[in-house]
Amino acid sequence: MPELNTNYRELFVLKTFQRGRPTALAVSPLGRWLCSTTDNGDLLIQRLSRGIIYCHVGMGRFDYATSICWVTDLQLLIGSSQGNIYVATLNIDKCNEEKQRIEITRLLHDVNSPIRALAYDSNRKLLALGYKGHVSIWRYQLQPGRGWGMLDIFRTNINGVSAKVNSLDFFGSCSNLLLGLESGLVVWYAKGELHVVDTGLKVCHVGSTAISTDHSTLAVSTLDQSILVWPLSTEGPIGPLVQEYPLESGREWHIFESRTPVAFTSETKIVCGTLDGTVDLITHNGLRIQRLTNANYCTRALATYGSIVYASFTSPVGYVVIVAYSNSENRIARSKEKCGLEQNPHFYLFNKVYRPPNPKRKAKAPKDRSYMAIFVVVLIIWGCWWYYGLDDSSGNPRISS
Repeated sequence: MPELNTNYRELFVLKTFQRGRPTALAVSPLGRWLCSTTDNGDLLIQRLSRGIIYCHVGMGRFDYATSICWVTDLQLLIGSSQGNIYVATLNIDKCNEEKQRIEITRLLHDVNSPIRALAYDSNRKLLALGYKGHVSIWRYQLQPGRGWGMLDIFRTNINGVSAKVNSLDFFGSCSNLLLGLESGLVVWYAKGELHVVDTGLKVCHVGSTAISTDHSTLAVSTLDQSILVWPLSTEGPIGPLVQEYPLESGREWHIFESRTPVAFTSETKIVCGTLDGTVDLITHNGLRIQRLTNANYCTRALATYGSIVYASFTSPVGYVVIVAYSNSENRIARSKEKCGLEQNPHFYLFNKVYRPPNPKRKAKAPKDRSYMAIFVVVLIIWGCWWYYGLDDSSGNPRISS
């Protein structure tokens, strides 16, 4: 396969305090914040403009984040392993950085299964949730006291066979929803209107999907370790398959973890990662532009903003490492100047833990235990008086001088 040379290089390497397997990685709409989550219950938000960690939240192993989606540049939706939907709000105080905090509140709790996929459409204020063979679509109602209401719910099956949901993406001007299932692709148009996409393949096991910024191209990573590319219209994938790009990986771990991350850059380059630590940049016609290799790492999640590529890896010792790549020489130079390092700047940063507020738990006033100190003092005085002050039956003091 012909290769083209490009100049993608490391922008920064962030060695985090997170442990476990990364479950999601997302950049805010304006590119100021980067959020990373793991199955160990860690949620980390990095402030990209300053190169510091804004917060490190411990959500716990029993209700960890499985999928995330930025709503605004300061608000984040979180889908959890217990079927809860949380909204995280960043409170920025420019005058006093010590007052900066994050508030996490529960938005929905009617889903009793782990959230496998999450998507939000800002045009129609739609929220799509994928879980345990079902997809539910919620719409925000502006009437006072209404909030989020369910618009549609349906089973995810193709030809009568139920399939798990691996990806959800809103696309086009009509805010149609693309469902990536283990058995194929389905498009949701409106309530009760579903269309099974004829991919031209006998079986299309979808692991994850990505749509280009101009909504013209669809990239699908399959469970058999290949990248499929289709042109995309407002109605969904059209025409025959454009290109199939097989991923090269000799690790047997794909048998146990076969969902390969895939993403698009603003230059319509397809980014995909494998468990052997490689990140490939390819074109829509299957030409590999560049291969970025990180020895002894496992690529778990990808995110992009403009031409910048963010990759989340698992290190050999179990920690999460986030690497940013860029093809802009000016941006790389500014990153080196900010960090004060000659090459491969590493941020060894502090750890702040914020806990979500619990409205059901009322604050208890501290107990007044001063009476215990008074009681102890009185007891000591009485003991001394009894031991030294009383005479025995013979009239002699208990302790002779």
